[in-house]
Amino acid sequence: MKQKTLSFILVLVMLLTLGMPSVTNAVSNNSILYDLSASETDDVMLVRFTSDPEDAEITVYDSELLDENREPQVVLSQKEIEDDPNLDKVYLLKADHLYYYDVTADGYVSVEKEELKFSADDGEEGELTIEIALEQIEESDPEAGESQEQPLRTALAITEQPVNAVAEVGETVTFHIAVQGDNVTYQWQFSKNGTTWSNSSATGNKTDTLSFQAASTYNGRQFRCVVSNGTDTIVSDAVTFTIGVKLAITAQPENVIAASGETVSFHIGVKVKM
Repeated sequence: MKQKTLSFILVLVMLLTLGMPSVTNAVSNNSILYDLSASETDDVMLVRFTSDPEDAEITVYDSELLDENREPQVVLSQKEIEDDPNLDKVYLLKADHLYYYDVTADGYVSVEKEELKFSADDGEEGELTIEIALEQIEESDPEAGESQEQPLRTALAITEQPVNAVAEVGETVTFHIAVQGDNVTYQWQFSKNGTTWSNSSATGNKTDTLSFQAASTYNGRQFRCVVSNGTDTIVSDAVTFTIGVKLAITAQPENVIAASGETVSFHIGVKVKM
């Protein structure tokens, strides 16, 4: 430490010899006050760093002074030179000169190789204050389960398959499917041969229930539903629509009176229509 103190005194002597500003300090309320107002030039300035949080560690590097690894050399702070805890984060730096600084603190995002360059006009009475606010690292709640951050998704599954339908021409045909899962999408399809499938445009073609009016041209068509949750896709069973037989009574039976032993007949007229 004595060697560092001597080095600092020699630096100041050299600065004074070269016409650089003089530095005086006085102790007041356990603080160090600097007075450079008597200086003829402002080529050197006392730079004080203030940080949030207060216990952040700050390291300053000189861009032109390289260490043995060809990296910018660390600039000694007044604290390291004079071993005074009140002088932490205070540096004697040159104006119009490029420096870098690092700032680290537990629980905060670090600042690395931030550029620092100031002019003689930036400070007041030869002193410049640099304020640094670090961003706090967001910590996860240890009591909160992982499911709160990444909720478990319900597995996609068909719980109720559609069933075959029979209807007469003009009647409404309905196919329904029940599915469990999150963010489920539906697409009903039809096929005339059970091999080639096309998307249906009937009512409810993108819902869990498809409906349409029965027509003779639909007889024998197969239908199915493709469901997806964005990750998985399931295809339902194929079901068949059939036109039903339409019966019509064209003649009702009539009352008959007959003698004993005579043959009695009743007649009904029925019409079958596809």
